[in-house]
Parts: sequence; structure tokens; C-alpha cells
Amino acid sequence: MNNTSFTVIMPVYNTSKEYLSESVESVLNLDYDNYEFILIDDGSTNEETIQLLSRYEDKCMIVHQENKGISASRLVGLSKATKDYIVFLDSDDHIDEKGLKVLDEIIRNNHPDVVMYDPPRYLKDYRKTEFRNKFLKEGIVSKDEILKQLCLLHINCIGDKFVKRELYEGMENEIDTSFINGEDLQQSTFIVLKAETFYYTDYPIEYYRYNLNQREYYDATRLNDINFTVPTYRMLFEKNNQYNHLLGTYKTAAVNSVVYNAFKICKVKLPFKERKRILDELNQQEIVKVLSGIKEKLPAVSSILFSLLTGKRYYLLTAAATLYNRIYGLDNLY
Repeated sequence: MNNTSFTVIMPVYNTSKEYLSESVESVLNLDYDNYEFILIDDGSTNEETIQLLSRYEDKCMIVHQENKGISASRLVGLSKATKDYIVFLDSDDHIDEKGLKVLDEIIRNNHPDVVMYDPPRYLKDYRKTEFRNKFLKEGIVSKDEILKQLCLLHINCIGDKFVKRELYEGMENEIDTSFINGEDLQQSTFIVLKAETFYYTDYPIEYYRYNLNQREYYDATRLNDINFTVPTYRMLFEKNNQYNHLLGTYKTAAVNSVVYNAFKICKVKLPFKERKRILDELNQQEIVKVLSGIKEKLPAVSSILFSLLTGKRYYLLTAAATLYNRIYGLDNLY
């Protein structure tokens, strides 16, 4: 039987030479032959990045474009893809040498629309992983379970899904490419709704590089990012009423995401008047209005915290944030 063909798509924007070189070389050194490799240079201005990309022009397809963002870059890559399955890899991540060989075996034995896995996280050396969440078990997984985990914001990354190329058809008409935070969740929701069969593997196909300090601050200028779950709400519940049994699950996860951001604002060392102004602005975001309109009940803690926010009881919310952080740690909300 012929093996499966893959298109590996990597958007690149000013990635450091060290990280980009490691990522690209991990693809070029795959223990597998039946794949094509497309790099999308999203208007990089870093001379180091540009020079490194030029070194690979004879080894893969490189598409240069004006800066349009990662979602638009992925769409360009998809428009150039010709193989059976799509593999997305960020330009600072690492793909396992035997990753495509493992995927090929799974696909030939099970014929799923989507193969999923949970990527190990690492800082510098992919061989030294820091943590890995496991929400599913090896094997065939029902669509309802996948949708549930999606609503819980557990499997929103598009890079952990290897998808039949034809399932991406029409995505350019369904997603908002202007999103900076949550673009993966939009794309994942689109794919999960179209796909019928799913397989989860424990094998670490890719390794995700993360920054331990990425949640140690709160950028008060990026409040619009908190709306990242709104497109999922529209796709799952406004267009597809058959998924309404998951509405409570979605509401709880989205509320906790909003409260997490509110807690981050409470921790910022600003005069209370300024923090109040930012929290007032958070209350005006579309996601807060959407969640306030969903009637499903929340767990007690989530309900209390969300009520403190929407009721503008900011002194109590700040005290709750401090107490919660001491007992549980803020990241346990998310």
C-alpha cells in the first residue's frame, strides 16, 4: 500500500536564527520521504531571518508576502498544498524525526479525518520537556468528546491536528484572519465541525516551545484579545443548534478565561482608578456580553467571580484574586 503524503506548512515572521534553524532542520531531517515543505515568509524584516530563509530556497518552497498575520499565512500555505494531509508547524517548534512515519501508520490502519496528539512543551531543548497535558486516550475518539474538549479550551491548537487537506476547503470564508489571540481556536473549530472521524495518539509528533514568563504580566492594551472564544460560540451554537448540550461547558471555560484576565488586571501595579478603568473596558467586551446572555448555570466559584466582575465590585474582585492566587495559583483558572 502506498504511504500517506503530507504537506508541512510553516509560517515565519522574524523568528530568531537559532529557533528557525532548529525548526526547519527538524523537517528536512525527517525519516520519511513522501512530503512537501512550504515556508511562508510573512513579511519578515529581521535580516537574520531573511538570510537564513535564503539558505533553504533549494530545499523547500518559500513564499514571500507582506505581513498579514499567521492565519492568513496558513491560508496561503494551504492554497499551495498538494498532498493528502496537512501538518502545521510553528517556526520555533520541533517535529519528531519519526513523526510522519507514525502518522502514516495511524492513517493507513484507521483512516481518520483528523489525527490528534498533545504536544510536549519545552523551553530550549525539546528533549527536556517541562509538562504535557493529556485529555484523551490513545485510539479512536468520538466527535462529541472532541467537541467537549474543544469547548473546555483544552485542544484549541491547530498544530496538534493533522487533517485531510480537503477539510480545509472554504475555511477562508469562515474565519477572521485579524485575530491575534485565538486564531487557532477558530481554525480548530472549523475543522472539528467538518470532520467525522478522529484518532488520538500519545506519540509526540511535535514539540511546542513555550515561554515560562509569558503569563507573568498583563498587557492592558490588548483587551480585545479576550474575545477569542466568540467565533467558536458562533460556529458551534449559533449555526449548529445540535451542539447546545455543550453550551454550559463552553460558558464555564469562557467565563474562567475572562475571570483569569480580570485577575491579571487586578495584579497590575496601577492606581485603583486606572485599574477600574481597564476593568470597565473589559466589561464592555463582546465576550462578556455573550456570556451574560447564556442562561446555563455556572459552577459556584465561577459564578461568584464573574458576578463580581460584571457587578463592578472591583475591590472584592481584587481581594478574591489575591486569595485565589495564594491558594490555587491563577493558572488553575484557565
